[in-house]
Amino acid sequence: MASQDLKIYGALPPDSRRWMLVAAILLLASIACGGWVYSTWPETPPAPVPLKFIPAAVETKIDSQASAISKENEEETPQQMLERIKTHLLVHLRLDADFVDSSAAANKAQIVGDVKINNKDGSARFGGKQDWIELPHVRFDAPFSVCLWIKLDEDGPFGLVEQFSSPEENMHLHIMLKGNPYLGFMMNDLAARSPVRVEDGWTHLVFLYSGSYQQIWVNGELSIERPAPPFEGTKGLTMVGKAPVWNNVPTRNFKGCMRDLRIYDIGLTNEQIHAIGHFTTTAKKYIEKPEEF
Repeated sequence: MASQDLKIYGALPPDSRRWMLVAAILLLASIACGGWVYSTWPETPPAPVPLKFIPAAVETKIDSQASAISKENEEETPQQMLERIKTHLLVHLRLDADFVDSSAAANKAQIVGDVKINNKDGSARFGGKQDWIELPHVRFDAPFSVCLWIKLDEDGPFGLVEQFSSPEENMHLHIMLKGNPYLGFMMNDLAARSPVRVEDGWTHLVFLYSGSYQQIWVNGELSIERPAPPFEGTKGLTMVGKAPVWNNVPTRNFKGCMRDLRIYDIGLTNEQIHAIGHFTTTAKKYIEKPEEF
C-alpha cells in the first residue's frame, strides 16, 4: 500500500493532537506530584514532641534561676564565697593567736605537750614529741575536706590529723606526710605525687573526700584523686599533729608550724580551695607567709 493511502481512522487533526499531548503531559505531572505529596504527608499529623519533660513555664523559671545563680557566683568575691560555706565548718582553728575554734561548733581544744603560739609568724608550733591538739570526735564518715597550712622544721614522715575508731579497714583516719601528703582510711589510702619538704616553706594542703573520690590538693592544685569507698569510723577523738602508732611503719608526731586548720562537712570545689588558700589559677612556688582574710 502506498504511503499516501495509509489512513488512521478516528485520528484527530494535527492541531488537536498537539493539544491532547500537552494535556496528557500536564495530567501525568499532576498525578506524579499528587502521589509524592500523598506518600510523604501522613494521614494524621503527629502530636508535637516536647524537647524536655518540663512544662514551659517551669522551664523558664529554672533557666532564670540558673542564670541568676551563675551570675551571682561569677560576681562573688573570695570573702563572700567563704562566708557562704561557713555553715559547713566543723572545725576552724586559726592558730594565729590562740587555740579557739571559731566554727559554730566551738569545739574545745585540749593542748597536749609542747604546742605553743609562735608570735613571730602567727602560727602554732609543734615540738615533735608527745605534742598535739586534741579535739572531740568530728564526723568523717561522709563528705569532708581538711585544709591546713604547714611549715616543716625538718622532713617527715609526720602525722597531721588522726582519728582512730578501730584497727579494721576503713576505720582509722590518718592524714600524714609520708614524704608525700597522704590520706588514709586504713587499707583505703591515697598518696600525692610529690613530697613536701623543709625548703618548700609554707605549704597549703587539702585532703578531701567527695562522697565517691579521695583527693589531695597542694598549694591550690589537684595532685591526685581516685574513686574510693567512704571512711566508716564513728568514734574516737580527733588529734591534730599526732601520728598513728604502728610497729611496722615509721611515724612521728608533727614538728613544725601549722596555721588555719579547717574541717568542712563537704567536698570543696576548686574555686573554694583557691579562696581558702588565696590562690589564683597559677599556684605559687614558694610562700613566705600565708595571707589572711
